[in-house]
Amino acid sequence: MEALGELGDARGRPALVGGLREGSWRVRTEAAEALGELQNSADVAPLLAAADDPHLEVRCAALEALAQIGD
Repeated sequence: MEALGELGDARGRPALVGGLREGSWRVRTEAAEALGELQNSADVAPLLAAADDPHLEVRCAALEALAQIGD
């Protein structure tokens, strides 16, 4: 997940958005972080949903990603 964001290639977005719904909180966290690196406004809605995740790490990563997109 992390590598997709670092590459900056928007073709990885569907996989990253799907990663926000994975069972592992670590995968969800990495997906949110990677989406933040891509800074695509189309990802705001899935990141807002992730900001309500039951796991604190995922919520924090989603909020940080939203801040990156908003910059």
